[in-house]
Amino acid sequence: MVHRSMRIVAGSVLSLALAGCGTVGSSLGAPHHPAPLAAGPSQWTAFDYNQQHNAVFNTPNKLLNKGVSWQFREFEGLPSLSSPPIDESLLGPTGAGIATNHQFGDPVGASVVDGVVYADTNTHYVYALNALNGHVLWANTTVNANMSNPLIADGEVLIGIGDAGFQYGQLPVYKAGKPVIRGYSFSGVEAFSQKTGKPLWTFPTLGEVMPTPVVYHNAIYFATGGGHVYALNVKTGQELWKTTIHSFNNMDSLNWWTNPQNGQTEILTGGTDPGYLYAISANTGKILWQFAPNNLSANGLGEATPAVSPRLGLVFDEGVVNRTATQEEQSIFALNAATGQLVWQDILGPGKPTPPFKGSAALMEHDGIVYNLSPVTHDELAIDAKTGKILWQTPLPKVSHGAGTYVDGYLIVPNGPYLSVLDAHTGQLLRNVKIGGSFGVVDPVVVGGTVFVTNGWGYVIAVPLSHLIP
Repeated sequence: MVHRSMRIVAGSVLSLALAGCGTVGSSLGAPHHPAPLAAGPSQWTAFDYNQQHNAVFNTPNKLLNKGVSWQFREFEGLPSLSSPPIDESLLGPTGAGIATNHQFGDPVGASVVDGVVYADTNTHYVYALNALNGHVLWANTTVNANMSNPLIADGEVLIGIGDAGFQYGQLPVYKAGKPVIRGYSFSGVEAFSQKTGKPLWTFPTLGEVMPTPVVYHNAIYFATGGGHVYALNVKTGQELWKTTIHSFNNMDSLNWWTNPQNGQTEILTGGTDPGYLYAISANTGKILWQFAPNNLSANGLGEATPAVSPRLGLVFDEGVVNRTATQEEQSIFALNAATGQLVWQDILGPGKPTPPFKGSAALMEHDGIVYNLSPVTHDELAIDAKTGKILWQTPLPKVSHGAGTYVDGYLIVPNGPYLSVLDAHTGQLLRNVKIGGSFGVVDPVVVGGTVFVTNGWGYVIAVPLSHLIP
């Protein structure tokens, strides 16, 4: 655990103006701390807020209920959301879009707590923004890229740090058949003051911490590109335990489930090489079970973020299977959360091979239905959580890697530059609203009548819900 001094809080470098959008940026001087709004939850402890991955909140705030509209351009964000991706003529639209997102954008969505929108970026920044207008309350730099939901708990903002690269020295390690370390530069977890943005502690790791950790009770749990899962004291950053899984982690954020029979809590994380979904005791770090579907691709289960239904006691995950040079399929499956035993499995496809580490997407469960946007088939799907029966399957214009957000009988699904709106019961595509840029592993956060999203072009965006739902 390492303490470091604060490098930047607010200031003119963060006063960024955007043409054609709401007031953005911050004034010079000390960070501003408005009184907490009754807007959103009081803490944010996991990817997409909860185990099911559906972040929708009521609020008494009249402005947020009516719907606010603003855009905030982050440090080194592209000039506009209509800008083409960097080096498109060289890399092609898909490769350039991925590279732009990885270098300049927000691969994962925002967190909203007490009227403040928290976002972190691949340009090494973390922001706290006023949810009503996008004004910067505070901002600070991190030691490397950030690809996780900011977690807010116990007065802290907790960020997973790390990049998607591999050091050249890992090539002979891989050729020798030994576990590799993912993450080219500095990696770990950084904690900031929720009120001021002042750095509180840093825990460095060997290998990236790209996926969103989990805060449960007094600990933060995370997996690394170095083949380990950690538990730390959330207030001090002191290590509680460390478990070796050998798999390196990618973008599969962690989840958790508590067994109602014995009270045991397990931390869920996926991995690549070897490709498993692991359940690990939150108390001891002991591996309780692990699972992999047959004929899993080299990506393993290190991409998709598993969803959990506490009511059903099921874990939902997915991965690429049966891959050849010309096609691949997608396995979506449900496991008994206590034992890791397979309950059901759907095989989708075939489709064309997806780019490396882009063949999976997060899952979301709401009221006994599992939702997923398949990168293999380019369809949004609704699946009966108990049986695995596919209820409907709807093609979307583009592919991203979130599952969508359920609100009042509708699904809002980011894909490419669009926010697509579907009837959640029938799957009917109602409209595609073009926002621009490109969305990554992003699911909208809905507070009252306002939708908050981040974008791979380096923007945080607020959209009135009335602009999306007909």
